[in-house]
Amino acid sequence: MKKKLSTIIALVLISVLVIAFYPLTNGPGNEIDSPGYQKAKQDYYNSLIKYREDLALGKTVNPPVDPAGYFTADESGNLSLANSQTGELRKIQPFVEQDVVNTYVFTQSTQSYTSINTTGTMVAGSSNCDDASYGTFPIGFTFTYNGTAQTTFGVCCNGFLSFGSVPSSSYTPLSTWTNVIAPGGQDCQLYTDGAIYYQTTGSAPNRVCTIEWYHQGFWPSSGNELSYQIKLYETTNAVQLVYGLGNHTSSSVFQVGINGSPNTDFANRTTTSNWSSTTAGGSNSATCTFNTTVYPASGLTFQWAPPAPPPTPVQVRPVYGSVGRPQNDTLQWNASSGATNYNLQLATDTTFATLLYSDTTLTGTQYTIGTFTPLSTYWWRVRAKNAVGWSAFSPGWKFKIMGPATVPVLLTPANNAVNQPISLSCIWSRSIDQTARPIPLHIISPEGEYSTDAVSNYWFEIYSDTTAAPFVRDSTLTDTTRALTGLTNNTNYWWRVKAKNNIGWGAFSAYFKFTTVVAVPAAPSNIYPANGSTGIIPSTLIDWSLVSGAATYKLQVSTDSTFTSAQLDTTVSVDSVRIPVGRLLNNTRYYWHVRSQNAGGNSAYSPLWNFTTSPLSVSGTGEIPKVFRLYPAYPNPFNPTATIKFDIPVSSAVNIEIFNSIGQSVGTLVNSDMEAGSYSVIWDAAGSSSGVYFYRLTAGNYTEIHKMVLLK
Repeated sequence: MKKKLSTIIALVLISVLVIAFYPLTNGPGNEIDSPGYQKAKQDYYNSLIKYREDLALGKTVNPPVDPAGYFTADESGNLSLANSQTGELRKIQPFVEQDVVNTYVFTQSTQSYTSINTTGTMVAGSSNCDDASYGTFPIGFTFTYNGTAQTTFGVCCNGFLSFGSVPSSSYTPLSTWTNVIAPGGQDCQLYTDGAIYYQTTGSAPNRVCTIEWYHQGFWPSSGNELSYQIKLYETTNAVQLVYGLGNHTSSSVFQVGINGSPNTDFANRTTTSNWSSTTAGGSNSATCTFNTTVYPASGLTFQWAPPAPPPTPVQVRPVYGSVGRPQNDTLQWNASSGATNYNLQLATDTTFATLLYSDTTLTGTQYTIGTFTPLSTYWWRVRAKNAVGWSAFSPGWKFKIMGPATVPVLLTPANNAVNQPISLSCIWSRSIDQTARPIPLHIISPEGEYSTDAVSNYWFEIYSDTTAAPFVRDSTLTDTTRALTGLTNNTNYWWRVKAKNNIGWGAFSAYFKFTTVVAVPAAPSNIYPANGSTGIIPSTLIDWSLVSGAATYKLQVSTDSTFTSAQLDTTVSVDSVRIPVGRLLNNTRYYWHVRSQNAGGNSAYSPLWNFTTSPLSVSGTGEIPKVFRLYPAYPNPFNPTATIKFDIPVSSAVNIEIFNSIGQSVGTLVNSDMEAGSYSVIWDAAGSSSGVYFYRLTAGNYTEIHKMVLLK
């Protein structure tokens, strides 16, 4: 009785204080926010967020004004209280998105009740306790309740807990205090064999914190024993009230449920007849009857889980990677179920570090943007909000505002290409339209994405001197190629292209330079051996004229005037060739011609000439003599062959001719250019008559004659 009397006196004193200071409870309080203050706080919070976003965007705006007069903010958005009625410095309660306990989703189920009285940690002093509170104790993980992260709790013997602090004793916690979870709020006590226990089990992120009131009864009755638990779930942030078996010999009521801050934000249960079919309480003072016939069955479980934020909105347009969006384009997304408003962000980077626009107050599902820089890349995303909070942002989608057609990419002739023909085609890649024109056919090719009608035509220019006017300018092209003819050999040219769409002409590409091939060289002139010449040694020199612009020469020597089989077919970079020894036969007619060649092509062949090789063999010693000399023939007299030896100290045109006694020429042994050396030649006179013969050596300016006698 003494306890009840002191409680009544305390309640009377509290009532007097509330009446005396009622104006302050309608404003900011030291510990508890009144409903009016809390609404003003929420409204001002929304306007303050918008103000700070505007500041981040560089906008010139005034700080928000709280119409209720509780709050003020400076130009930087720092919050402070307006003048209080008492002049005291009062604590500003943390800003939350919105009190959400009354939106928690309630479900009911049955599970096995397992006591933790032997495995959990007993709250010291809680055995046989009455009207006592204890704390604080670790949850074991971060548990989000009513929008606030909690890590500790306190408990009261009267069947409830509060977060972050030791609660004061109360018989009606849901209608008296804030941030309370009450499975059995009433004037209760723990019996001698009872106590409060707590235990955290499981592994992250699926841990569970269990708080148990073991063997609790109503004060001052004895014989009633009831055990129940509060379970706090990691990740889901769900709250469960689980009831166990007990004795039911007295009648009373429990406050059963949860509340937030203020305590007008609540979610509780009420019944007078059946705990298995409770209904939501209409006020924060609603109760559940407890007596010998109305009580919770073992394993009865009440659960409140915070509702999820709305789904992330699905973006519609402009789609990711869009180009050619019009100025003042409209960003659009699908409605998110249950959303009350949306936050649209527009940035110049994929991380949204540089915001151009951010609005948290949009209630529709589209927004028309302003004027932006053509061809620049912009990123946009959106999230949705309901009473619980914000959804995740949608993925960042990028787009480009409309602009001229993209610059064509020049392909061929490649930049700095050389040896290009004087008739060729310049080719470039198709340009991409960057306007908002309808696209009847969208094509993806190795050249990129384009539409068949987006780029109307191309402008082509080619120069032989970029400081002068182009000698070809064509703005009528609809394809990506331009044929050219009649270019000059061995000349530098520069070309470029631009494209046109419905905005106008885009920028020119950079110049590509190419150089045409040199002109085809003229045909060489034959020099040696002369056409129809005889007595040419098989290892003769073939000589022709040097041709300007020729890089190489192709020489052919054959016994066949059609050159179907050649004794020599070679390409050289000089204007003469010495026939290798052993390649040509003696006393044989050969045909030869030559052509000049370069990167521009091949000339015609020179005229077809022929020569006949000497009928006699010519041998050399390999030694280089010092003077011209003609030696006596041996044997002399001879029958029928004689050997004639001679020395050539320098390369010379050599002629050895045989004459009879009256000065008539009877044969030519050698008539050919010869390298320096000592040589011998054999004259076979089997077809000649006996007598005196003369043989003459002519080599350059040197001439010498000797006599020999044929005796048969």
